[in-house]
Amino acid sequence: MGGAPSYQARCVTRWAAWFCLVLAAHGAHAESRRARVQADGVPDGLAERALAADLDQDPVWRALLHLPNRPLARSAAEGGHFFQSPNGATDPGAELRATLAVLEDPDGRVGDEPAACALPARARWLEERLGLPAGHFARGPCLDLAQWRGQIRAARLTLIYADAFLGSPASMFGHTLLRLDPEPSNEGSDLLSHALDFTADTGGEAGPIYLVKGTLGQYPGRFAVNPYYTKLKLYAEWQNRDVWEYPLALEAAELDFLLLHLWELRGVSFPYFFFRENCSYQLVRLLEVVRPGLPIEAGNRLSVAPIDTVRALVDGIGLAGAVAYMPSPARKLRAALSSLSPSEAALAFELARGQRDVDDPALDVTAHPERVLGAAYDALHYWLMTGDVDEEGTRDRAYALLVARSRAGAAFEPPVPPRPDVAPDEGHGTALVALGGGARDGDGFVELRVRPGFHGLLDPEGGFPVDAAIEALDARLRYEPARGRLRLEELSLLSLRSRTAWDALRRPWSWEADVGLRTRLFEDRSGDLDPELLFRAGAGGGITASRLEGRLRATVGLDAAVEAGGAYDGNVAFGPGASLAVSLRTPGDLWKGRLVARGRWFALGDRGTLAEIALEQSLRLSRRTALRADLGYHHLFGASWWDARLMLERYF
Repeated sequence: MGGAPSYQARCVTRWAAWFCLVLAAHGAHAESRRARVQADGVPDGLAERALAADLDQDPVWRALLHLPNRPLARSAAEGGHFFQSPNGATDPGAELRATLAVLEDPDGRVGDEPAACALPARARWLEERLGLPAGHFARGPCLDLAQWRGQIRAARLTLIYADAFLGSPASMFGHTLLRLDPEPSNEGSDLLSHALDFTADTGGEAGPIYLVKGTLGQYPGRFAVNPYYTKLKLYAEWQNRDVWEYPLALEAAELDFLLLHLWELRGVSFPYFFFRENCSYQLVRLLEVVRPGLPIEAGNRLSVAPIDTVRALVDGIGLAGAVAYMPSPARKLRAALSSLSPSEAALAFELARGQRDVDDPALDVTAHPERVLGAAYDALHYWLMTGDVDEEGTRDRAYALLVARSRAGAAFEPPVPPRPDVAPDEGHGTALVALGGGARDGDGFVELRVRPGFHGLLDPEGGFPVDAAIEALDARLRYEPARGRLRLEELSLLSLRSRTAWDALRRPWSWEADVGLRTRLFEDRSGDLDPELLFRAGAGGGITASRLEGRLRATVGLDAAVEAGGAYDGNVAFGPGASLAVSLRTPGDLWKGRLVARGRWFALGDRGTLAEIALEQSLRLSRRTALRADLGYHHLFGASWWDARLMLERYF
């Protein structure tokens, strides 16, 4: 019949046309890919299968290229002969085609090696995914690779976490590395293992220079394999860190593949960023070749701390056994000293310092001379490791103590330090978000706080250093209903605090440094107090004493600070200051409180005085939540005000 087609017929026609267009587009895309494949010199059928299966978008392939799984991403890998395509850092398809081309070429070489020997992980993965026989790309034995793998003899993988070291800003977060363990043969065989870690090549630079350049990614970082005992000596002995061992549940085939990829990373570097793309981040990215999508990348954190690595790998890979704990030499020595009476401990220190000789009559009247001599030798050895004494001046004394200890009788086995109640992975999350409100100078406000990392002095101490704080990019956003305005109250770019207490073993300096923006109140022409956001930078040092097994601490210090902003005459004020801080926490870390008094005399720029006193408290509600209450009094340039706030904190 004539006339217009029915509605159903028109729909069928439109769908058929759309389907044909899709098929045509797909055919054109396939033809385009085929043309590119043939142009790259790769056999048509092999590359067809690889590209048709979208192997270039496979998470493992992207992990092999260290290419983050997000749009417009770029691999940070640099140097060596890592990329075979000029566009390999951004185009995984181009790198796949170039890799296939060099692997299939009978004379293909990468650097000085046959391609399959230089890129063994890529070769194996492509063989498996393309259904090729094992060794399809091989052009002969890879002798250097076989020798290297024979030296390592890795059968198990253990994550090592060395806790914070307060002697350097670079180490205040802690450090992670991987231990490549052979099959256990006898006790102590772990010392024969190899350690795999990612470290920055700083050229010997340290302190503020390291902090600035490391923050800006100005150092190259590289993966390295070294004997484990050298790392253990560095972290556990020289730097006096507790060490935790997490055996990872990695299958033998996965570990073997990981080693093949590690071989591919020889001569390759990555920009080292102190707060994010650091040792922790890069270890997780490395392990993504066997476990794609580990949680640290999915979290998209602004900062990554070593403890984040521990949690990511424990959650993403799992454990193959119990977590082991190795106390630091300092902790062991303090446990040994605790087994002595006060007079015996005092005698041990006098012997260690050379104030008494090993034939002193005081040893004859002690109940445990072997314990005293053992503690004296261990204390002297500890001071030698920490650099408090030199080897040349103490060699004879150490030898005399060692001989006297051996003559005193049976060797003394000091008590084993108790394992901390909370392991590092069981502590609070390193990111913090808090919401609450309060009042300042009689005006109410609502406040939001966001701190990407890491740990503050009032945070729960379980799993973290008890005497250190590192807070980065700590921001407070405040809304004032009476004024109808939303404003930035504070932005601490970086705040570092060390509060190591003095004892008979060591007398370290406490210190602090901070830089950022903060708000102060200034009188306007009408006498009202208006908030002004100022730039501030300061640093100082002092001493800390502790009692009640470290639960009560007092720190007295001197510092200097500069503040700059339009509220000051000449836009700047600089001067020295003094502070006293007393902190107390309950057993079990349920409640913590700090009373801080601070004074400053601005002597340069806008001259004046500043006085502050604050009471800060934190009540832990759960592992991830806490209630924070602060009360403070401030006096600046003749103006005075009180403020108070109550915040609910959540750790992530």
